[in-house]
Amino acid sequence: MTFDEAQSIGGQRSLGLESVGIENSQKKTLRFVHRSCPAIFALARDLVERGPLVFSEFNTTESIAPMSAKESKQCAVPELSYAKGQEGVLKRVVNQCSELRSRFARVAVITFDADLVARILDPSNRLGGVVHHIKERGELLGAIPQPGTYVMLPEACGGLEFDAVIIAGADDGRVPTPSGDLGPEAYLYLLEEAHTELYTAVTRSKYRVVFVCDSLRGPSPILKEPLSIGLIHETHVK
Repeated sequence: MTFDEAQSIGGQRSLGLESVGIENSQKKTLRFVHRSCPAIFALARDLVERGPLVFSEFNTTESIAPMSAKESKQCAVPELSYAKGQEGVLKRVVNQCSELRSRFARVAVITFDADLVARILDPSNRLGGVVHHIKERGELLGAIPQPGTYVMLPEACGGLEFDAVIIAGADDGRVPTPSGDLGPEAYLYLLEEAHTELYTAVTRSKYRVVFVCDSLRGPSPILKEPLSIGLIHETHVK
């Protein structure tokens, strides 16, 4: 049994497994990244190190991705494109899906806007191929390595692996969730949750990550620093 510290929410550093009868637990640092390419790893590392997560830094200095030369050619720096309003974002996601599915067997759409899920799944959008709706984390449907497009909310994506991931709705005013009249502790919790969900969504992908943001809102403040230092490239600005 293993626990990924980076996906823990709530600021609890100790596993405390002995207290529930699980003896001889150990903390290990993984030296290899077996899924995500170096560019995706670099973004994931930045999301962790800039956020109020359970730990503050990766111990590895760089990604060690055991990829062949052929696989490396499929990799790219994560990119972010804009579309205007809900209709524009929906259209952009569908187009990106079609483009990526022409090159990759398994593509995920992870959306931070719950209203988009049903609209993306609408048959009239003609995503092409088999389309799956992942409703819960750990759902067997997502774990079976079959080709197709997989649509889900961030809380359902943990533990899954895809060739490419489209992240929609990671916008200002949505990520992190607005705290309203909540106090500073509650805000920090929401900020931690946002960093964790973005980190988890990004690291589901092996080769490509594409953000689609509403140009009326702009990207989440969490993404602005990675954008400024080139960890995410802006493309197709509208």
